[in-house]
Amino acid sequence: EAIGYTPEQAKVVGAQWAVESGRGVSTAGANYNYFGVKSHNESVMKRMSEQYGIDVSQGDVVKTVEYINGERKVIEDTFASFNNPIEGFLGKKAFLETNKRYKKALNPENTADEFAQGLKDAGYATDPVYASKLAKIYNGPMRTSRPSWMAPTRKSNVSQLDWATTEVQPTEDS
Repeated sequence: EAIGYTPEQAKVVGAQWAVESGRGVSTAGANYNYFGVKSHNESVMKRMSEQYGIDVSQGDVVKTVEYINGERKVIEDTFASFNNPIEGFLGKKAFLETNKRYKKALNPENTADEFAQGLKDAGYATDPVYASKLAKIYNGPMRTSRPSWMAPTRKSNVSQLDWATTEVQPTEDS
């Protein structure tokens, strides 16, 4: 919400971060690109830089999954690269706002489901079940479980369920 998303949009953006980056682990061959923003549209990259003051550059060519004519394909593509995590999050917002095709999805009256489906319908992702993947995250018990298709990214001797449900015990100093 701090960068201008409505509360409903912020839920979806959090879920997108989880899906697109594996909970922050992968940035698609680019720096701080947690949302899979591609860099092959030079006019969009230029508008993002000019309107938001973000230095957007092109990342490495990497393999990624796209659905083409309903078939899952591994292709090579380039993704936008940002200078820091804040610019990565702002870059995602700038990408949406500088592309007219996302105008309907960005309607501030939209529910989380409408926003997620609007992104999918406008072409943000080619995965036919993208919106439902997002919904499983933002409607689910985000702190106590993760979808089976998402590998754990946090190493700890405490299980995620235990970590999320453990109450903090006060110390004598607190």
